[in-house]
Amino acid sequence: MVDYLTNQSSAVSLNEFAVMEGNLEKGSTLYADQQKLVKKLYSEGTTEVFIDVEVKSFSQSGSNITIKTYEEFEITKSGGSPKLRTYNWTYTGVVKNGRIYLTSIQ
Repeated sequence: MVDYLTNQSSAVSLNEFAVMEGNLEKGSTLYADQQKLVKKLYSEGTTEVFIDVEVKSFSQSGSNITIKTYEEFEITKSGGSPKLRTYNWTYTGVVKNGRIYLTSIQ
């Protein structure tokens, strides 16, 4: 999760979705949503710095996984000052060749 969240912050700040797409399952809802979000946030002048993540739970059934997290980011909107934002998310994903590819977030 650290890799994904660090890459997400970089992607938003640089307008480079390619930085994070390797953590996502191509064709998934999350892939499409994040691709749009990176462009939107960059065009608005928003930057993100990943601070911390705590994995609250992890479960796997076959190749399907569910990960619940608590996340902290420092987010700066255009012309504003940095603000700490915290999130609780539930991710789903698939495991392929020993790697996790995320497919959705709630």
